[in-house]
Amino acid sequence: MTKENDLTELQMKVAFQEQALEALDDVLTRQQDRVERLEKRLAQLQDQYEAVLDRLSDTTSVEEAPPHY
Repeated sequence: MTKENDLTELQMKVAFQEQALEALDDVLTRQQDRVERLEKRLAQLQDQYEAVLDRLSDTTSVEEAPPHY
């Protein structure tokens, strides 16, 4: 191989690696966005779950039989 061929091959490899890095960066960015959305949704669901538990504990205490039964 000549130096010119070696240089051309190295340039092609660098170009391919740059393209691959950009693609990986895009995937990573989308995954991070999705993780953030899922974390936010999880927090909302936890809040809803706790609200349901609070309502259930409120109705349970009201509907319990008096101690003399």
